[in-house]
Amino acid sequence: MKKRLLILMQLAPVVLSFLLIGAHFFRAGHWLLVFVCLILVGSLIVREPVIVRIVRAALLLATFEWLRAAYFFGSARFEHGEPWVRLAAIIGGVALVSFMSIFLFYTKSLKEMYHLGEEPKDTDDDKKTLAAASKSLGAISGHNSIEPASPEFLKIHNAKLILNALSPFLFVLMDSFMGIGIVAFIGVGLGNSFLRKKMNAAGGRLSPEAKKASFLKQTIPMLTLSVAVMAFFYFATEFIRVKLIILPVIAIYTVIICLAAYWEYIHDSDVNC
Repeated sequence: MKKRLLILMQLAPVVLSFLLIGAHFFRAGHWLLVFVCLILVGSLIVREPVIVRIVRAALLLATFEWLRAAYFFGSARFEHGEPWVRLAAIIGGVALVSFMSIFLFYTKSLKEMYHLGEEPKDTDDDKKTLAAASKSLGAISGHNSIEPASPEFLKIHNAKLILNALSPFLFVLMDSFMGIGIVAFIGVGLGNSFLRKKMNAAGGRLSPEAKKASFLKQTIPMLTLSVAVMAFFYFATEFIRVKLIILPVIAIYTVIICLAAYWEYIHDSDVNC
């Protein structure tokens, strides 16, 4: 009983964050996004790791939206000589709640509930056997034995690289169609999870050299596109305050994705993609 109460208390800020951003979209007349927020609240009952990834991405996007709203409404009040500090503080506080809710899924109880970081129980012996066999083969052949990636694995993996590399373009889409852009960002997260599952089903692993090449294939086009998108907003937007918001957001997003790619491909070359 105590454990269930603890889980409910930890999920309460997450639910509250989605309800608040849903009310924000309701007030703006974005019915599709209101529906998405309600779906995300309902999805919390599904105890799968992919749900956590989607919820985390949605909370991060909600944080960005609250920061945008704080700037927009605060600037409007400031230009009309109306009080704006309290409004900006309130919206900023809501943004902070949305952002901090992301880290609640790192607590022990929620990690157990959503099976985060778990592996099948019957794989330990298999891992030891494979490790011993790989070590023996390496000793015989004089190098480490790595199961080569299948053609299907490489095809799916390349699709994942392209999806991530082109994701900064969605900021341009959000500039014209905010709702569609947010849904597209969520779609990128879902697409990554789907492609990862297909890669695992296809079997195989990338060699350390292939991982380094994959890191460059993703980060170089992404950095180039991010610079182009930032240049677009810099020259196309007349308002300096808008530039001070959108340019750092794009930069932070790009750095986060590049760091994730570094952790995946470079930090530990023995980790499966």
